[in-house]
Amino acid sequence: CDAIIWLVPIRNLLPSYEICRFIDIINRKNAGMLLKNKYTSAVFTSFFFSSDDAETALAFTCQSWGMFWFNGFHCLPDATDSPAEVERARYFFSDFLHKVKNNIRPSRFFAPNIERFIPYTSVRQRPISMKSDACAKILLITADADEKSNLSQLIDIWGKIFPLPAETINLSQLRLCFSCAGGRECFTNQYCNLDSDSIGKTIYQKYKEADVVIFADDIRSGIFSPPLKLFLDRIFMPAFFDRKKRKLSVWILSG
Repeated sequence: CDAIIWLVPIRNLLPSYEICRFIDIINRKNAGMLLKNKYTSAVFTSFFFSSDDAETALAFTCQSWGMFWFNGFHCLPDATDSPAEVERARYFFSDFLHKVKNNIRPSRFFAPNIERFIPYTSVRQRPISMKSDACAKILLITADADEKSNLSQLIDIWGKIFPLPAETINLSQLRLCFSCAGGRECFTNQYCNLDSDSIGKTIYQKYKEADVVIFADDIRSGIFSPPLKLFLDRIFMPAFFDRKKRKLSVWILSG
């Protein structure tokens, strides 16, 4: 093909799990080179917001593959009910097609990715002073499957300096079957009705009861790893309704 248009539901301010998973597969197979010099843009939909973060993440990835990225189209999922939105979409597609046919090149705003490995070296390990209930429930959620990775080293060091023990849930070892389907039942039920996999059976209750939640992830292509992105998509509404509890959140990121 000469051009690719991504159709992207926005979940948690970023492209949906399916898009993140597809990008991850391309990168793991080093197949981005096959997309070099192809034209690309995207249609982004969300019920609540259109986020520049989602477009930035996808644009960064496409440009790192050498694709020609043009700004995307943001709309509500029911945009086809509005004649004005339909006309705006027609203009977007015709303008994109004009650029493809006339070989119009966009300006790049991200430098290409450089493959590199930087070993993590601990500079200072000083115990954290924390006035807290010793019975506080600490939950660490990760998708790291490599015990020798930089992220694993970061997690180990965190465990040595954090004054309270944490229960670890490794998403890479669980049965994650369902991605967010956008059904919106969670808006009224206050929980995801896709509760027959490990997220519903194992993690929801632990997440709800935790006082501190630590997310540990390896960032690839500027986006969370697919298992963590799936979890964040599914936990969004339950966490939103539970927000008054003001959990302490910690992020440990390697990338």
